[in-house]
Amino acid sequence: MPDLTIIKRILAMMLLACLFLPLSQCSIKSQPESGTQSAKVETTETLTPYKAIEFKSIDELGLVMLFLWPIPLLIARTHLIKIQQQITLSIIEIGVSLFCLYYLWLLFGLWQTIRVGGYLALASFTTYAAVSALALFYEFKKRV
Repeated sequence: MPDLTIIKRILAMMLLACLFLPLSQCSIKSQPESGTQSAKVETTETLTPYKAIEFKSIDELGLVMLFLWPIPLLIARTHLIKIQQQITLSIIEIGVSLFCLYYLWLLFGLWQTIRVGGYLALASFTTYAAVSALALFYEFKKRV
């Protein structure tokens, strides 16, 4: 069986890097204050997760945890010896990866342009889910 935890560690570091990269960008056109005849003002907002570390709401905490969840699971994987525990952890990893992909899909639906961090996060979550599914296959194969 190939050691897939090395790939998972690399993906976890990529997700940690996405915490500091811009995920998406949105342009907002607004009317100037009343009484002026100037053109509409366009402002651009960029979504970068590390700026949400103020923890003012559950949504901000969820956005930050979106990129940090692989680290505790990888630590737990190094301490689990039984195959049944490894299988359970692989199922949890697949489920959380798919949930994160869905959350990003919803998040990007609100924003106009996906930036480099968003593409990297999507690729990392997809690959993490695929590697976890492959690990689950190997663990079932080992069990039989």
